[in-house]
Amino acid sequence: MFLLATPDRTEPSTTAHPAAFNDLGPFAAIAVAGWIAVLIGNSVNLIEYLVSVGVLGCAWTFGLVPGFQGKRRFGTVIGSILFLLALWIMRQAASDRTVGMDCLAMLPVLHTALNVRDRRSLHLVLACLLLFYVTPLILYTGQDGGSASYAPAMLSIAVSWIIGLVTQSLVGDIRHRAREAHQREQMLVRVNGVVQELLESPHTRADVCSAIRDISDAALAVLIEPVRGTDILRFTASDGVSERQLSARSISPGSPAYSVFRSRESLFVNANITDPIATQLSSTEAPRTLLYKPLIKGDAIIGVLVTGWREVLREDDPRISVARLMARQLAAIIGHADVIDQLTDEALTDPLTGLPNRRAWDLRLRQTLAGGQRLAVVMLDIDHFKAFNDAHGHPTGDALLRRTTAAWQKEVRGADFLARIGGEEFGLLLPGTDLPTAEQIVERMRSRMPDAKTCSAGITMRVAGDDSEKLVRRADQALYEAKSRGRDCSVVVTEDGSRTLGADVLAGRLAES
Repeated sequence: MFLLATPDRTEPSTTAHPAAFNDLGPFAAIAVAGWIAVLIGNSVNLIEYLVSVGVLGCAWTFGLVPGFQGKRRFGTVIGSILFLLALWIMRQAASDRTVGMDCLAMLPVLHTALNVRDRRSLHLVLACLLLFYVTPLILYTGQDGGSASYAPAMLSIAVSWIIGLVTQSLVGDIRHRAREAHQREQMLVRVNGVVQELLESPHTRADVCSAIRDISDAALAVLIEPVRGTDILRFTASDGVSERQLSARSISPGSPAYSVFRSRESLFVNANITDPIATQLSSTEAPRTLLYKPLIKGDAIIGVLVTGWREVLREDDPRISVARLMARQLAAIIGHADVIDQLTDEALTDPLTGLPNRRAWDLRLRQTLAGGQRLAVVMLDIDHFKAFNDAHGHPTGDALLRRTTAAWQKEVRGADFLARIGGEEFGLLLPGTDLPTAEQIVERMRSRMPDAKTCSAGITMRVAGDDSEKLVRRADQALYEAKSRGRDCSVVVTEDGSRTLGADVLAGRLAES
């Protein structure tokens, strides 16, 4: 019979799938029962009856034959038409053409409505149903069975039409909701995985925008945050829109993003979009739906996430829902990243002087060596600092360290790296620097010692085969020699030996510069 179309498939199959039989089973049982019922208490034209069975078999086989399987629309429509033809022939075979078999004509309409989304296909089957009812009335007017009124036929057609259209609409709605539910489920699984990845990301803000754009299938995602201690909003990360486009206009107090930041209420816009984030893009790139979501951590609002789509979406669209869900997680993720950054800074910073500490020194030294560039390494030590501490107290000693740090930082360049190694000892990395320049910088630093204090320095240059341990050991050796030679001087240790620098060398260097 007509129930030969198989479920939608993403790839063709060459054999009938058991699911096809499961779908067709109830309808097939009713059809078989109908064909058998005709034989009970009714004489039939055997040839016509067998022809109707053959057409029924063709209709059944049509949807299961390799090559048609998977073509749900084609198989269902042709099968339904063939079923109506078989039913018409079977009705002609019966001596009593009013045996009540016409009720089976409802089955192809119902099956088409259940399995085909295209309204035109359903109308084609309904048109064939009209022929099924009307043709006998025209052919047999005045004959036996032809005295039947048109009214029952028209009523059957009307009822079938309504049932078919309503069923197709209901099935379409159910399928749409099922797709949305499946889409939401997939998105939730992805959200869970992405949140875990973002917690470990070194570029949290950029990855947040990329993740929400990917998961919600958005055209753009923009993160807006306040400048610390102010209500001024600025773009801090984006995906799908360039920094140049964002920097073209500032966030004014009258903008939607600013209003969302102040009110802490979400804003959904899918018409009359005037936000510069959208209007500054080209017409082909401009979003037609925007979601503004405040990022709230505890009692504080830390920013606004703007997500845009190029389609006009409903507010209950799964993509909007997942964007809202992600935004709730992002506030915690960004806050977590800020805490990690703060802890990292604290772990790598000397709290007294604000300089990088020994851990940061070791890390930077390894990174610089990996670059393969020329490098001077310097160790500096404030002379007689312990005695100064004992005589004046630790607070005075700490003040001396802070003043010394401030004075030295005026002499180092942007690429140089000054760190407090421990106590009164400091380390200095001078990347891309030759030995004469390194000597000049060190002597300038020594000349800036506050409170008439002095310091000693050990200088060495990187050579082939050096690792961080060898370099530091050689610089420490130079510093030790400077102290053993009476302090208040610098000693250079190279592969060829060592030499001492003092005030006279500084004067010469300064004169050269």
